[in-house]
Amino acid sequence: MDSEDWKRFDSKLDKLVTSDIILGDGTSSNPLRVNKSTSTTDGYLSFTDWNIFNSKLSTVSSNAPINGTVLHESIRQSSKASSTTDGYLSASVGLDSTHLA
Repeated sequence: MDSEDWKRFDSKLDKLVTSDIILGDGTSSNPLRVNKSTSTTDGYLSFTDWNIFNSKLSTVSSNAPINGTVLHESIRQSSKASSTTDGYLSASVGLDSTHLA
């Protein structure tokens, strides 16, 4: 960056406006930060809390229309609903306004 680029860049923002879990305004006296979450406050999840959460269940079982068992990162499988099978609704059902009541 040359000195003219720096002058244009440097004059753009004095501070940032933040919302939700990002706090601070980006100045040296109030830097950007995210606090650790608590039972009443949104924030980042500490490794201790993650380990507690992650060790709660090793297996999750279910009944139709959600089939299978989830072990760690395995993806749960489900069938698309039809006239004979319970399942999830697809965006490509093919209904038009004559089928809607």
